[in-house]
Amino acid sequence: YKPVKAPKATNDDLMAAYPVGDHHFGMLAWHEETGADYNISIGEKLLVGAMDHLVRSAPPATEALIVLLGDFLHYDSMESVTPQNRNQLDSDTRYPRMVRAAIRSARYMVKRALKKHEAVRLIVEIGNHDLTGSVWMMESLAAVYENEPRVTVDTSPQNIHYHSFGNNLVTTTHGDKLKKPADVPLIIATDEPEK
Repeated sequence: YKPVKAPKATNDDLMAAYPVGDHHFGMLAWHEETGADYNISIGEKLLVGAMDHLVRSAPPATEALIVLLGDFLHYDSMESVTPQNRNQLDSDTRYPRMVRAAIRSARYMVKRALKKHEAVRLIVEIGNHDLTGSVWMMESLAAVYENEPRVTVDTSPQNIHYHSFGNNLVTTTHGDKLKKPADVPLIIATDEPEK
């Protein structure tokens, strides 16, 4: 890891958020069947392009929050099946190729955010497609940035994460483990009573 030069001027009153929901790196789709093509190369190009656009469009906030909201990876082992129910999935090529693209893209997002924001916090939510993949993602990214004081990687395995900014509490989850969405306010009040 090579440190990125910090921006000269940022606004302490602002936080930029870059959420990525259900990106499904490793999924394969054929336009004649689904309406659009999708594979690892397309997924990486879309994510990198979106991050470039969003960072350019964001105000010069001091803090940035990047959240991979679960199912960043389409499958979780050398077999392209869902981990819990073993549903067969259409997958693009090999698991190691998906892993490389996912890590490369996440690192690109962090690097891009560091050029505009003084501090970057990364949360990797555990999804139902990437139960173990999301864990090695958060741990490997924490290792990459362990000597970078401007990056914080949340390595908590909880299925709900919290981030405070000013008087605001940002709550993130993949949502598949919540039995009733209406229970979320009570869960937040129980987990974070001081906030």
